[in-house]
Amino acid sequence: MRRYVGERGEEEILRYLITLPGVQIDHVASWSDAYGYDIAVLGAMRECHLEVKSTTRANRLTLHLSRNEFETMKADEAWHLVAVVLDQELRLARVYAIARDWIQSCAPADTALGARWDSAKFDVPQAACTPGIPALAPFLSCEDSPLLVGRTVASSAWSLSAYPDRRLSVYLRWRAQMMQALNAIVRMVGLGELSCCAAIACCCLNRLKNLARTARASPRARRPQHLLRVLERA
Repeated sequence: MRRYVGERGEEEILRYLITLPGVQIDHVASWSDAYGYDIAVLGAMRECHLEVKSTTRANRLTLHLSRNEFETMKADEAWHLVAVVLDQELRLARVYAIARDWIQSCAPADTALGARWDSAKFDVPQAACTPGIPALAPFLSCEDSPLLVGRTVASSAWSLSAYPDRRLSVYLRWRAQMMQALNAIVRMVGLGELSCCAAIACCCLNRLKNLARTARASPRARRPQHLLRVLERA
């Protein structure tokens, strides 16, 4: 369940970030955990690396950092920890930036015998939280999401429906199809039918390529209604 909540938090942040003009969004966590962060925001003069932690608990913020994420924070000036609070429908309710100095001061110490911690739990106080994501200020304008700039609003006051973007829709469909293929492969391996694994993976990749080609080639691909029909046929 915690993994699912974490994925939903990343998806919600992506839904907002992908609407920003002139910015390239790279969801690096979708293919590797080695980076030490989840989302790269690339602009002409600035770059931000966001490590996203999600929770559904509105009155308490507890998060876990891996050793790799912690070491990346110390070495990477562009690294920022973002806490996402989701509502009961797993939609974005609030966003906080967690102070880097506080994380470093509260991290556990390695023992004198050379033992190193691999993962640490942090109970974040309100004093360490800043509403919004201040590191994204150079990319944001007053028309962008109030949640990202640190203003709390009613869910109906700012809607993502005004910013349809086919890239996010296609990406989410890709990931869902890939996960279905991987689950099928795991089941086949469990049954000992190893010869089916390569065929399943190949079919999945071809399906994703066809979906991408259809979405790019369609002259009406920017229309949300047409995109839905394209995705349903895929």
